[in-house]
Amino acid sequence: MIRLIAFLSVFLMLSTTIAFAQGGNAPVILDIDGDYFAYDVASGQLNAITNSDGNNRLPVLSPDGRTLAFATVAPVAIEAMQRVGGIAGGELPTDIHLLDVASRQETVIAVQPEDAALMSEGVENKYIVRGTPAWSPDSSQLAWAEYDEKGEEQALVIYDITSGTSESSTTVPFPIFSVPNPVRLMWGRSGLIVENILPYVNPDNFNVNENIGATSYSLYPLKGQDFQIFQPPFTDAEFPFGAALALRTSDGQEFLVVAYNKGAWKLYNLSTGEEQPVPGNEIQMVSSLSPDISQRLWVGASMPINIYNVTSSEREPVGGPLDETYNDLEQFFAMSPDGSAFVYMDYYADDPAPVTFAAIWRNAGLTLIHLPQGKHSILSVLWGPHQWQIDEAVGIDSEGVPTPPAFDCPGSQLPPRLTVGGRGQVTAGGGSNRMRAAPSTDGVQVGTIPELGVFDVHDGPFCASGIIWWQVIYNGDIGWTAEGVNADYFVEPVN
Repeated sequence: MIRLIAFLSVFLMLSTTIAFAQGGNAPVILDIDGDYFAYDVASGQLNAITNSDGNNRLPVLSPDGRTLAFATVAPVAIEAMQRVGGIAGGELPTDIHLLDVASRQETVIAVQPEDAALMSEGVENKYIVRGTPAWSPDSSQLAWAEYDEKGEEQALVIYDITSGTSESSTTVPFPIFSVPNPVRLMWGRSGLIVENILPYVNPDNFNVNENIGATSYSLYPLKGQDFQIFQPPFTDAEFPFGAALALRTSDGQEFLVVAYNKGAWKLYNLSTGEEQPVPGNEIQMVSSLSPDISQRLWVGASMPINIYNVTSSEREPVGGPLDETYNDLEQFFAMSPDGSAFVYMDYYADDPAPVTFAAIWRNAGLTLIHLPQGKHSILSVLWGPHQWQIDEAVGIDSEGVPTPPAFDCPGSQLPPRLTVGGRGQVTAGGGSNRMRAAPSTDGVQVGTIPELGVFDVHDGPFCASGIIWWQVIYNGDIGWTAEGVNADYFVEPVN
């Protein structure tokens, strides 16, 4: 059965080599009408680097900056379209290709079966559909979702770049209430995350409702971690429409940030599965090679997007704001390797498609990249590495030290005194402190800390029912412990 093509929102992992970053020679890559073009920033020349007649899907760049990976319509589908004059109503067979950015050499790493067939008279259909691949953080592996035309599930395939071999790691269901299509993948430090639409699980009683579909994120973790699944809350008016992985600047911990249709964000701790507030309700895109000096795009609950320089102690804008509302920053924006510039797709608010030019922003000036003659639209841009950050600081003091935001916990009279990365101890005279599996009085108790027992602070603060909680490590055990109740502290910081 031919299945409907679904153009999923793609959060790209963008990077480039250190050599490119230092030399400033990394080209801007543009997906134009399903083929890729390289724009030389120095000369202003725009040259095609693929020629697929528009059959390539959105590309992803390896974190080492050397290689593009992408799905492309398979020859068996192209031949069928030429033979029957077009195919409607289904997802097409796809292969996976690699393209070396420097040499422009293209390699096919996943192909159709030898006896693949599509719409051939008297021959049963046989083909494989593959989704957009995701790179491992060290660029050594690729992952993608794939299924055959009769499949009731799809497989997650892991491909090793060095050995050139692949294996199916697990299977996942198709999104419910839709035609089958490959799930979207994200690969971070915490493991492989699958975005899907699954039956709704009531968080109060854990009953499963097969008649309601919920956006779900399943973490297939690294060795030694627990499997996690997240179903962000939703209503008819406010619902999630995409997600990205972001690093907290204070300790480098990775979180899942879920974007909502009304501009809000929800933050999920990939270690515990707990939902946490996003400081300032904003995240930032920076160059991952030069995060400390990079320009940054701060995106929050309301547009427009603001461009800031981290070296500005007042954090005042150095450019912009950009007035357009962008629904997918990963597709529309890319940072330069050195963090001094970025490229973005521009369009008119009253006519968002097609996108007829991109703009390079550097030192508050713009350089426009126009479509080649005969081309229709820019579909995405890539340049250098970027990462999303969660910045807990709200300002920088006179000595250049970030100042943390005030933490508000409704119902608590206690301002938090502990800090992540620091140490604390249970106060004297009040007995031991419980450690729980979750930051809640309903959480399963996993241990205790005696009076004056010293612990390491791993995560927090987290507010639940008027109590501030911290994730701590004591005697090798990890759990959440309460800082206090009403006006009484149960724990205190120690040097």
